[in-house]
Amino acid sequence: MPNAFGCLSDLGYGPQYTHNVAFISPASHLSKIAECCLLASKGKRKIGGAAACVEGLVTLSADVFLSEPELDARIFAVELHELEDLDPEDFDTVVVLGFQAPSAAEALTADWAAHSNIFKWALAEAEGGARDAVFPEVEKKIASLLDHFEQLAMKRACGQGVSC
Repeated sequence: MPNAFGCLSDLGYGPQYTHNVAFISPASHLSKIAECCLLASKGKRKIGGAAACVEGLVTLSADVFLSEPELDARIFAVELHELEDLDPEDFDTVVVLGFQAPSAAEALTADWAAHSNIFKWALAEAEGGARDAVFPEVEKKIASLLDHFEQLAMKRACGQGVSC
């Protein structure tokens, strides 16, 4: 049986990582799911993350997470930050996600909204916001984000103006 807390040593963000991703959502469980998916999928890549909730918007209770106790333990272990406690300059990538991503994006301050590498993920709304329905969609988007990072790494390795 895999260790439910195996990814905890990789929690956080900072200069020790090649990329730092801020996951911002009006629903705390979505940003925590996204960070957990990133931790589970990044392999040996040096990618940090932070889950944040847009202040004043809806957060869901623990009742949403009940079907897979090991995964739920990892999701609950991910620290949720208040957006105002994070510095946009600490992140090279910002992901705004929600069932209506544009509404969350509208709540961002100018510093966050002007970020040069921002992704807006509008997720299909699941009945009652159930995590089981959302998780596979977030996993696919995380895979695309990791592909994006791989392409950036390839461009850096090849050098400007050189075709690889």
